[in-house]
Amino acid sequence: MPEIRLPRRPRALLAPLALLFVLVPASPARAADALPTISKVSPLAIEIGQTLTITGKNFIPGKLANVVTFKRDGKPVVFVKADNATRTKITVTIPDKIGAFLVDATGAPNKFRFHLRILARKFGKAFTSSSLSPVIATKGTVAGLDQANDCDLDGIPNKDEADDDNDGLSDTQEATYKTDPCKADSDGDGITDYFEVESAHDLNSKALPFPGKKPYPNALDGSDKDVDFDQDGMTLIEEYLMWVYSGSPVPINYSDGDQDTNPTGDSTPVTDATRDLDINGNGIISDDEKDVDGDGITNWDETSGRMRASWWSSEFPQWKPYFGAAGASPLLQPSFVDPDSDGDGVLDGADDQDHDGVANLDEIDAFRVLDIATGAHPLVNPYNPCLPDYLSRACTLHPPFGNPWAPFPLPSPLPQIPLIWFQLLPGSGA
Repeated sequence: MPEIRLPRRPRALLAPLALLFVLVPASPARAADALPTISKVSPLAIEIGQTLTITGKNFIPGKLANVVTFKRDGKPVVFVKADNATRTKITVTIPDKIGAFLVDATGAPNKFRFHLRILARKFGKAFTSSSLSPVIATKGTVAGLDQANDCDLDGIPNKDEADDDNDGLSDTQEATYKTDPCKADSDGDGITDYFEVESAHDLNSKALPFPGKKPYPNALDGSDKDVDFDQDGMTLIEEYLMWVYSGSPVPINYSDGDQDTNPTGDSTPVTDATRDLDINGNGIISDDEKDVDGDGITNWDETSGRMRASWWSSEFPQWKPYFGAAGASPLLQPSFVDPDSDGDGVLDGADDQDHDGVANLDEIDAFRVLDIATGAHPLVNPYNPCLPDYLSRACTLHPPFGNPWAPFPLPSPLPQIPLIWFQLLPGSGA
């Protein structure tokens, strides 16, 4: 039977049982598998013995359930158990042991900035940026920290510093864009002013964007983080997080104003190392086809494509969900900024989300095979443990045949199939 393959090197794959469509529903990642993140820290000027409040998500509710790590540049990390927490807020008292790190090179007590990272069920991805890192002082000295005249509390008055909030935009630029020179994220959408301005420049062909208008990424519009301005399949916040994950280089290497962000040229050509990522086979690796966390899966596949259970649901709504029944086991969906999302030591591309014996990338690649005669794809799905092999170690032994979430074609001669299947199959004489 003739078939056509999209331009991409095939991977080893178990033979599909049939050329049929299949669907699985969206399965959100469990809180236990999500990394803790920090979105706000208050106050940013604090002294030993006072309480710090950290706002974010994916914390463990309860007393002493989370650990806050404090890191002064060039010094060892200090681990402190949080006093209390909800899923989105942590309170922690600055302990006396931080005092050992509040001494300058002359031996005199001083104030210093500490970057934070949360250890909940997993460690947060990275320490906080300067704008989310508190300056800690010894007892009774916090009043000497003058944030009104020193935005970043680095000891350099605003009048003597070109970029008060350290967001990458000079104070002169912030005046032009009408952004806040003392806030790295003026509109509070979780994306720095610099990244939004640079993305706006890219989308607007480097013309000066006026912050009062909204046809492009806007540092004064807090509602645009989930918009995909350059239509590469990834939102503004997703591309920002990819930029942060890759080290926040300047100029930016991801942008929501350019489908192929390449600081050194007009496009990113395919190389031997990236050939497998070229989804459309055009010889160019665009931002959606890049692999920021190096797990072998494209950014688009991990954010909204074929490694998201919701993609299968939206593409094939004719099939009822495989998951969703009471007691069904949820499956972790890989993160685009974590190469080993479940922490088992196997990169997400080589991992096997549905435990059916076929790697995630093998199932994605097999789906790319299209049969010309029938217009069908092979029977694969990275979130269905019965596809392509209904004898896999994780396929249910009691399938609900009233729900067509997984057709089970019986090959001839019949393999060793659990007796219960023969008893339940229509026409089996059960």
